[in-house]
Amino acid sequence: MYKNPNANITNIVKAPTAEAIPTATNAYAPTTIAGADAGINATEVVDFNNLKAVKVNRGDTWYKIAREQELELHDLLRYNDAASNEILKPGEMVYLQQKNKHAQANSHVVLKGETFRSISQLHGIRLKRLFKLNDMTASSKINVGAILKLR
Repeated sequence: MYKNPNANITNIVKAPTAEAIPTATNAYAPTTIAGADAGINATEVVDFNNLKAVKVNRGDTWYKIAREQELELHDLLRYNDAASNEILKPGEMVYLQQKNKHAQANSHVVLKGETFRSISQLHGIRLKRLFKLNDMTASSKINVGAILKLR
């Protein structure tokens, strides 16, 4: 069954994105969410980069999240610029709606271990748009310290 991701959802937890600290191992996991981090699971919708998302727990899969959120699997994958064979990592944020064409920040300094996709997820910007803004393609390489445009 398909459920519109923009439909009213009664269980929304506000996640302050200002506290999100990228790390080399998980560049898009927020730090604590006002002390409620331990209670957030894949069934709870949070606001991340002004978009509806869920925080991945151990054992979550694309299919499981799509089913729990009443979304079509292909839509969930498209919203997250992902392939169905990509393994989700605990703490990763999965968007439940299309990401934005522009991020809130103007730019991003690449950290060790980051990829175009992890930067796209961190800032809630579409991967194709990130490539276009920076005159790059999926085969382009990014170096630690590089400054990527997000707007």
